[in-house]
Amino acid sequence: MTTSALIFGSALIAFAPTTSILFAVTYSKAQLIIVVTTSAFCFLIAALFSSICYVILPKVFLSMTVPSIFCQAFTRIQFVKFYIKVEGAIIQAMENHRREHTSTNNDTSDNTSSSDGAESLTLAMNDWTSGLAAGVGYGFMHAILLCGTLLASEARDDAGVLYQDSCKNIPSVLNTSFMAMLFSVLDVVIMLLYFYAVRRKAENDSMICNVNASTFGVGNDRSAKAASANAAIIAALIAHTSAAFASWLNGSLTNGCFFALPLVAAVVCVVGVFFCLYVMPFYLPASQRRQIESRMD
Repeated sequence: MTTSALIFGSALIAFAPTTSILFAVTYSKAQLIIVVTTSAFCFLIAALFSSICYVILPKVFLSMTVPSIFCQAFTRIQFVKFYIKVEGAIIQAMENHRREHTSTNNDTSDNTSSSDGAESLTLAMNDWTSGLAAGVGYGFMHAILLCGTLLASEARDDAGVLYQDSCKNIPSVLNTSFMAMLFSVLDVVIMLLYFYAVRRKAENDSMICNVNASTFGVGNDRSAKAASANAAIIAALIAHTSAAFASWLNGSLTNGCFFALPLVAAVVCVVGVFFCLYVMPFYLPASQRRQIESRMD
């Protein structure tokens, strides 16, 4: 019988990245929990579209993988567009409330309280926190689909520990948990890239952003070159496609896990470096940067 330690350890590996972000960033803010659940629902919609493509198209690897990648990309982009619209409506409602409150009530303490509440809500829903929350929704659902059913079946199966040809020396539940962990981290980074890209497209930002990167702890080069919106989308698509093709080795070769896991980890590292160098110093739009800087002063 599969030991409880193996099941517990595999679950920790698979869900550690997303649950850590969930409790560290989003759990205490109700509006971010809404972002998490909505993004998880969008992942399920993408999975539904992918399943329809799987039924219609020939049962080969490309017909199963490529539609899934583009369905996820489409739902991510639409999710961010919807988020930006909702954010704009919230900001407009707060501005209207503040103007009405100012014109009808000259009580200074009341005005300050209303302003502080609006600022707190805006700060809680900046692109960093919302991007991480959306990434948690996608990553957590992805991890559940990858290894949730295997964890459940192993926990109640009396036949023993499952080993497969794809990884003869490592229990399948452990191998799948590592894969789920890597893909959940990749989902978070990709979601941040889509937040950056869609926001830049919405605001028509220029490709060269003269921003003081030291504000975000990423050096002092004020003339550094930021990634364009299209470059961020292409990087996300390439990263997702590369990881999907790397994971294919896990099931197609004997001991393929010894190739698949390092390759997927390498993809995560490369896209992470790209994000840190060309996106992170310029990630927040100017309005959100000013709000955070004014709050810190």
